[in-house]
Amino acid sequence: MFRNAFFSFNLQTMTLKITLSVLFVIVLSAFRTSAPVDIRIQTPIEKAVYKPLDTIWIKAMVSAPEALHNINLKVVLADNGEVIFSKNIHTHGTAASVSEYFINPLKEKKELRLSVQTTGHDGSETGNQWINFSTAASGKSKPAKKP
Repeated sequence: MFRNAFFSFNLQTMTLKITLSVLFVIVLSAFRTSAPVDIRIQTPIEKAVYKPLDTIWIKAMVSAPEALHNINLKVVLADNGEVIFSKNIHTHGTAASVSEYFINPLKEKKELRLSVQTTGHDGSETGNQWINFSTAASGKSKPAKKP
């Protein structure tokens, strides 16, 4: 009888310890925060103005505490979201240097937005940074600063 009671007490104690351990892990994972992805857009600079057929360089530095999977570049018209340029850069590193360009196809003044977005291997967004710049109508602008 004492043996069964002792065994039952040990089993209950072990079950309690396992339950507390699992709860501890769940609570820790709920409070776990990973450092954000650092995205530094170097060009184009905020509020730069580009003429028709100008080369628009997209340069950025991206670093993350965990391996990235994709860096997505997208330039859209600010008023309606129409995509002017997009590029997906596949990576497995924790840091990347972005150096891409496109030729400005617009002949009229338009506000644009560049978005640099990163995703992890599970497909979820890990970071996003954006800047605004614009185009000018033909013959009515000063050249944008060179990168």
